[in-house]
Amino acid sequence: MLLNKKGRKIKSILYILVILLSAGLLILPGSAFNDEKTVTITVGNTSKTLITAADTVGQFLEEQKISVGPEDSVTPSFDYRLVDFEANEIVVKKAVRVTVECDGEKIPVLTTKGTIQEVLDQLSIVLSEKDRIVGMRGDTRLVDGLEIKILRVSEMKSTEIEYIPYETKLVENNRMLATDKKVLQEGRPGIISNTYHIVMENGNIASKTLTYQKEIQKAVPRVEEYGTLLQYKTSTGETFTYSKVYNMKATAYTTAYEECGKTSDHPAFGITYSGVPVRRGVIAVDPSVIPLGTKVYVETVGKGGNYGFSLAADIGTGVKGYRIDLYMEDKTEAVRWGIRDVRVYILQDPTE
Repeated sequence: MLLNKKGRKIKSILYILVILLSAGLLILPGSAFNDEKTVTITVGNTSKTLITAADTVGQFLEEQKISVGPEDSVTPSFDYRLVDFEANEIVVKKAVRVTVECDGEKIPVLTTKGTIQEVLDQLSIVLSEKDRIVGMRGDTRLVDGLEIKILRVSEMKSTEIEYIPYETKLVENNRMLATDKKVLQEGRPGIISNTYHIVMENGNIASKTLTYQKEIQKAVPRVEEYGTLLQYKTSTGETFTYSKVYNMKATAYTTAYEECGKTSDHPAFGITYSGVPVRRGVIAVDPSVIPLGTKVYVETVGKGGNYGFSLAADIGTGVKGYRIDLYMEDKTEAVRWGIRDVRVYILQDPTE
């Protein structure tokens, strides 16, 4: 009977222990440390290891007063339960502000991506083989405030027609008045086909290289004829055309014996060097200045009448350079003439 009572007592104690264990009311030795967890937290480039009683990532971050922005990245997630007796790792990536300039737009981005290429992928910006990131590469790490510029590059071939202006050639006509012109040949521009290799950057021409050129039409010059003859009207109303004018000194001579050394019965009396008989309007010249046979007009400078239309038909020992000698029929008239300043116009008939 005594054993039976003992057995029933032990059985009752065991039953009570089972109930307490099931209810969690019995604390076994060492059970007070089961809630401690080891966590390695990394924020940016800084890492540290801590002991915590927090159950989730979110609770741990709140416990450590680590602020997380809406664009920041947390791995694992906020509701992830921390594990006992194992190393827990939490990584917080703080978002950085960068600007991406592409296709005429400036796009501000708050991102946790690590490289330029990753943020371009985030924005669905695709670079062609020739496109460039100005001053950087796709694997360049992002930093706060970074400005990323995308250069869109394209190449093309262009054929352009170029017109070459024609030249104008002037042809002198010594038998035409200086006021007259005549077109001998109409001009025509040349035509050239140019092929270029063009590199465009963001829609603007960065380089333009000529690769091929073909002449389609040769330029034809315009030929214009212009006159050189001048027209003059004297104070006495006489009009003539001339090619040039000389300022000269003029003396006068006669057929008097003391001047020519011949009497009237001499076969060469009154005959000029060129064989023309002397008469009013015949003058002696220096042939190196005015060739013999040249028709001229002699105009007096200042007071006195003009000698008028003349023919260069004679020479004289004292007639050198810019000096002429005018034939006078009367000795008195020749003496009265003396030496005068004259303009000698070299006549030119447009019809000759």
